[in-house]
Amino acid sequence: MRMPGIRNTVLTECWLLALLAVSCRPVDCHCGDELELHAVSVALAGATAVVKAAGVSPEDENAVAFSRLYVFHSDTGEALTSCLSDSGVYDLWLAEGTYDFFAVVNGPQLDAVYATREELLADVTLLSDNAPGCFVMAGGLTDHLVREDEKITVEVRRVVAKVTFALHTDFDDLVPIRRFRVRAAYLTNVVGSATLAGRLLPEGPWFHRMECTADGPGDLIQGTLDHEMQRRDSLAPDMTLYAYPNDSEDGHDRSFWTTRCTRLVVEAQADSTVTYYPVTIPEVVSNTHYHIDITIRNLGTEHPEDIPCDHCFASVTVSVTPWTAGTGLQVEI
Repeated sequence: MRMPGIRNTVLTECWLLALLAVSCRPVDCHCGDELELHAVSVALAGATAVVKAAGVSPEDENAVAFSRLYVFHSDTGEALTSCLSDSGVYDLWLAEGTYDFFAVVNGPQLDAVYATREELLADVTLLSDNAPGCFVMAGGLTDHLVREDEKITVEVRRVVAKVTFALHTDFDDLVPIRRFRVRAAYLTNVVGSATLAGRLLPEGPWFHRMECTADGPGDLIQGTLDHEMQRRDSLAPDMTLYAYPNDSEDGHDRSFWTTRCTRLVVEAQADSTVTYYPVTIPEVVSNTHYHIDITIRNLGTEHPEDIPCDHCFASVTVSVTPWTAGTGLQVEI
């Protein structure tokens, strides 16, 4: 375990006695100058506590299984304390001063102590750490001046982004397709790790490199549809896929693997021909919702990584919004 840097050992140890307990009353301090401690209640915004019990929906994207609050000195960035909670609410005592508060929700392998805030934000979280009902979230409130008893809020956001989609068929009458079955949908070129600050780690791991493979965190990045669509039909699957941040430049050589953009791929079978409809997401940003609307007009590509030169096979609209209600950017491809 990494311990925080301590410049004044006697004073810091005395503060820790007062701060390490959650929902505690102030502890007398007899190590020099008397410190006036203020009650501080910290609540997380953007996350909702959910009791683990039968009947809780696994699709709850705001659930809090557990969370930890880290407190740092704003002027030095050095650690002061951390508190664990299963509800996202913390009660602690702080002396007057300016502090940085950082909270991490559902982070399974975090240390209890980090020497600095930079060290905390640089720690790595894995895509496989996430699951519906238990998404990793992080956020902070910096340079907050504590003067008196108060309640403060720290906003947390998910590290993952989510991808949903809808399909429509509008085949040209000259397209000789008698039977069209959508088989599956999945993400390719998916980053497997990122920092708590939401920065990708290019060295990997990466899942579904250029096509759907046996690796990866299962239902997070792939799903089966097996649905037959008529010539003019619509399908809004009850399927959500999840990806970690990815701002890689797209690779142009499809013959070998290089880091590249994440794509949504819809796999279908037109009569006896397997065909693919890949949609590139130029940049995956944490806590963002990408909704992709695909109108299929013709056969797609022969491989999930083949990006067509024209758009005669389908028309695509990508709506980009924060992972909350609100307006966003809509892009036609």
